Parts: sequence; structure tokens; C-alpha cells
Amino acid sequence: MDERRREAAKGIKHFNERDLHKVEAKLQEKQLREKEEEERQRRIAAKLKEKVDGHISRDPSRLTRPTKGWEERMKCIGPSGGGPVLQMFHRAVPTWREGL
Repeated sequence: MDERRREAAKGIKHFNERDLHKVEAKLQEKQLREKEEEERQRRIAAKLKEKVDGHISRDPSRLTRPTKGWEERMKCIGPSGGGPVLQMFHRAVPTWREGL
């Protein structure tokens, strides 16, 4: 009985050590993967920053200049039109009153 108990204790100790080594290996592998992922994200961010990192000069007159859409609107229509279209009103009379 004592021999069996010692063998069982030795087997349990062996399996506990094996499990501990597996858990440690798994933990190290997970940390390594996280570190590689972090490095990859850092490289991607650096690459994007390098692409975007151009010096952009700002024109202060851009705030008072009309937009492209407004310039198009203010263009002369031509020989058929009367000039720039500033406002276009629709008829407010309903169609059923036209017959009266």
C-alpha cells in the first residue's frame, strides 16, 4: 500500500510539473505573439504617419474665397439665360386651381 501511495504521489508530481511547463510555454508563446502584433501595429502606424507627414501650407485667403460650387452658380448662363441664378421660386398655386 505504501509503495502504491509513493508511486501515485510520484506520478501526480510528474503530471503537475508537466502541466506547469505546458502552461508556462503557452504563456510565453502568447506574450511573444502579443509583442509581435504590437511591433507590427507600430510599423503600420509609422508607415502611415510617413505617408501623411507632409508639410501642408495653409492659404489664409481660403476662408474668404467663394467655394467652387458658388463660383459655378455665379457664372453667366449664356445667351439663353438672363444671368446668374441666385434664387429660383416654384409655383405656389396648386394645379387644381389652374382650371378656374
